[in-house]
Amino acid sequence: MFGEAAQWLVDHQVKCVCIDGLSVGGWPEGTCVPPHDVLLSNSVVIVEELYMDEELFSEPEWFLVCYPLKLVGFGGSPVRVVAFAFE
Repeated sequence: MFGEAAQWLVDHQVKCVCIDGLSVGGWPEGTCVPPHDVLLSNSVVIVEELYMDEELFSEPEWFLVCYPLKLVGFGGSPVRVVAFAFE
């Protein structure tokens, strides 16, 4: 199910997936194609554990900038996220 959802995002040319949960992986593991594999193999950026307040994200369009730390030998990095709303 989660792998199919990730493929839907890829098919609809989504470039970045942000989630306020721990992982886009879903649970239980081993029941489907891992969403991380689907998204990352199609160059979709994943931002996990992003605090997304409903009041702050009430505008319909956003430009999101993520500034990662440059870490060598790691599969991920903490990021500083800046969002610009279009009214």
